Amino acid sequence: MLESCERFRTQTPDALADVLTGLITGIRRVLMTEMTNAQKLTEVFALVDSAAPPPPPGWQAEGAGRPGEARLLSPVSTAAMPPSPGLFTHHAAAEAGEPLRAVIAARTAVDASRYPELRARGFACKREGHLVTESGRRVAAVSSVYLPDRIAPEAAWVLARTSTPLGLVLEPYGVWRENLEPDGDRTRGLLKLPAPGGDVPVALAWELAL
Repeated sequence: MLESCERFRTQTPDALADVLTGLITGIRRVLMTEMTNAQKLTEVFALVDSAAPPPPPGWQAEGAGRPGEARLLSPVSTAAMPPSPGLFTHHAAAEAGEPLRAVIAARTAVDASRYPELRARGFACKREGHLVTESGRRVAAVSSVYLPDRIAPEAAWVLARTSTPLGLVLEPYGVWRENLEPDGDRTRGLLKLPAPGGDVPVALAWELAL
């Protein structure tokens, strides 16, 4: 959220006034719910992140990466890279015989500590929806939990504002997938970004083929 707050500095006074009005309304709605205080805090963080303007490529907030923040690494590269055969979206597209898009039905803020594979505390973002072919056929129900503070700001913005599949957003940064034990009928994978001290988990993904 700290990086999102930094990006508000680029707004004009009129635009910032509109954004703040919307944020105040959203925060009031959150505070009136019966959620716990911790849940309310994660929802407020998510509201601020979603309201922030998109960052330019390579942008970094002043002071980002200082001790105590959740961000662990910068993206490996923004250059185009060959598709990762381990990403579910590529596998499902090959099976379907046509490109896929995501239809996101819900976005929520969750407690990252509920997902031990991510090795994180604080809040994470959850997306739920379907992968759909260009002809409109649903091929899989999908959900994911990602850590916005461990990925590039522009990638976090795309995930919060668009329906682009998770793997396709993170792929240009060198993400790869470690397949985990299935969760019932759903396949499951841990998405990681390479780092000098060892690959860092940035997201969990679940899929149910339809």
